[in-house]
Amino acid sequence: GRLPQQQLLDYLAQKRLLLVLDNVEHLLDSVDLVDTLLQAAPHLRMLTTSRERLHLSSEIVFTLDAMAFPTWETPREALSYSAVQLFVETAQRVRPAFTVDPTDVQYVARICRLVGGMPLGIILAAAWSGVLSPQEIAAELTQGFDLLDVEFHDLPPRQRSMRAVLAYSWQRLTPAERAVLMRLAVFQGGFTRSAMETVAGASLRTIRQLVDKSFVQRTSAERYDLHELLRQYAAEQLHTAGQIQAVREAHCRYYLDFVAQREAALAGAHQVAVLAELSADFENIRAAGKGAVQKHNYTAIDQALEGFFRWFWMVRSRQHEGQALVRQAGEQWAPQPGQAPQPVWARLMARLMEQQGPWLAEPAAARKRIEGALACARRQNDRAEIAFCCWALGLAMVSEAIEGPAEPIELTLRRAACRCIESLRLYRTLDNRFYRAQVLETLGHCYRQILRLDRAMAHLQVSLVLRRKAGDQFGMARSFRELGFAAYGLGLGLETETAWQQAYELQRSLGDQQGIVDSIFFLCLLALTRDHWQTARALAEQTLAIAVNLNNAFYRRWADRAIELATSMEQTIQTIDSVVSPSHAFTAGRAALFYILFAPPVATRGYQYRLHQALALAVTDADKAMCLPFAAFTLAAEGELHQAVMLLGLAFRYPDIAEGWVSQLPEIVALQQNLQTRLSPTDFSSAWGQGQQLELSATIVTLQSMVSE
Repeated sequence: GRLPQQQLLDYLAQKRLLLVLDNVEHLLDSVDLVDTLLQAAPHLRMLTTSRERLHLSSEIVFTLDAMAFPTWETPREALSYSAVQLFVETAQRVRPAFTVDPTDVQYVARICRLVGGMPLGIILAAAWSGVLSPQEIAAELTQGFDLLDVEFHDLPPRQRSMRAVLAYSWQRLTPAERAVLMRLAVFQGGFTRSAMETVAGASLRTIRQLVDKSFVQRTSAERYDLHELLRQYAAEQLHTAGQIQAVREAHCRYYLDFVAQREAALAGAHQVAVLAELSADFENIRAAGKGAVQKHNYTAIDQALEGFFRWFWMVRSRQHEGQALVRQAGEQWAPQPGQAPQPVWARLMARLMEQQGPWLAEPAAARKRIEGALACARRQNDRAEIAFCCWALGLAMVSEAIEGPAEPIELTLRRAACRCIESLRLYRTLDNRFYRAQVLETLGHCYRQILRLDRAMAHLQVSLVLRRKAGDQFGMARSFRELGFAAYGLGLGLETETAWQQAYELQRSLGDQQGIVDSIFFLCLLALTRDHWQTARALAEQTLAIAVNLNNAFYRRWADRAIELATSMEQTIQTIDSVVSPSHAFTAGRAALFYILFAPPVATRGYQYRLHQALALAVTDADKAMCLPFAAFTLAAEGELHQAVMLLGLAFRYPDIAEGWVSQLPEIVALQQNLQTRLSPTDFSSAWGQGQQLELSATIVTLQSMVSE
């Protein structure tokens, strides 16, 4: 204003200057002036901050991201995050005595997440520390961002409230940009260009404009996102415009179609890439599924259901969320008494199967649901669904047998095999190789449990071949897991280790944490069977760490058991001169014996069945004698104390037992002490002596009859 423009330009042309301009939105309407200055003064450099680009060819853009903030609820070292540090510094200016105690950490972290690490949002939230605790601030922010409003006179009026900031920015958008931006509010956890175009009606030009104006962030090569506070503001505009329902329906259609279209690819060579796509849009897919359930959109869920099931069946770390969606649909769509169910409801019930370790959780309840679904499929003559239900029913029966049902375990397993055979025949006629491999895996499991190990190996090898041809890496890992168990039952140490190691390598490359914990524990079991106590303990500790992280109670129990066993044996070996290990370091009988250590409690039918298998597989005298202390458990549990001592007396007649690791097992030591307490010294000594006079083979035959079903 003091110099004519040309005189100013002449002055700048002679100087080397850095001109800093903050919040230059007001210059955007006169950007020609900025360009004129830069053209006339070649040595002039300008550093500007703005929500949007100036769109000059000489412009170099540096994006200022949000401050680093904890992305989980109770982070370690939370104060190392810049967002948390800014909150604390601001809060201390408002209330000098403010400190973050351990109970406040999770709420400060939540506040930083709720404002998306935005510095102004953090400052406005922390300004309430004079009257509200971090917990109260976080609770208020979950209701909306109107709390972010303070009277800091050193801030421009439009920066004293988040609503004013957002309203000012919103007004700078064109009508077309506003229309797209408010529709983007329905997305959760980011979105792709395809989703923006289909759901929000965004053109490529509009996408570029929103990115240039910092309303949409490009988070990776193929994904975009909105800041959370902006998303909330845009959602308000969408409600005001009366478009929320239509846009949600478009969002629901897009993502359920997205899942349905990837059903086939989930079974093939591209499954890893497809799973990455699905995982990236997990929040959107979950929101779409919930929306379809609430609107009773049976067709959309039915079309996507198989894709959902394959996804959650493979990636077990997501299985809980997947099962929660299926359960919600099943509960809301359950038929009233006397009312015929929707066909999709029966399909949902058949797929309400959550894995727990190698088996299903709550198998009896799953079996009842699947039987109802199978009856419905038979009435409709739906061969594909009949095949699925027969497989699922076989899987539930196998899982139920492990717990020891009312009927003999072997009978349950044979019934399960029959269901699987029916399913396999149907899937062959349907040429469905994905489920043929699934059924063959389950059938191999059935035959393994009834000690038809050669047949089990044959079915599992075919399962592996089918999966390898299809490129189904998740399935291959499962086939290797079962092949390892079949080899373990045959007493083939090298083959067992090779199969389980291959399963582990595949699962590690896939990032399948539930599969990884499977394989590590099975390798731990193998190390125990080989008397490699230190290796077993290290593997069990790895199992426990992953199981805790995954909240997997099943493997937490088994890992604790393995750690206790391996640690006890290590300590025992260190405190005695020598512990004899039988020369037959790995046999089928010995493998079955170790499986007992992780069997159901002694008093259950499941324990007796495992003992029956160990007795059947014991060939050498050493293997047979090693079974006797475990059989003594069952007799002691039934009150047959004299007979239990006799079995111990016979077992300890063999040096491999009396001087070996079996005699040092904590359970065996405790059993001896218990029997000595409950019997008089004379009775105990008499029973022990009688046991040492027994004939081993005849005793084994008697025990097999006792525990047979």
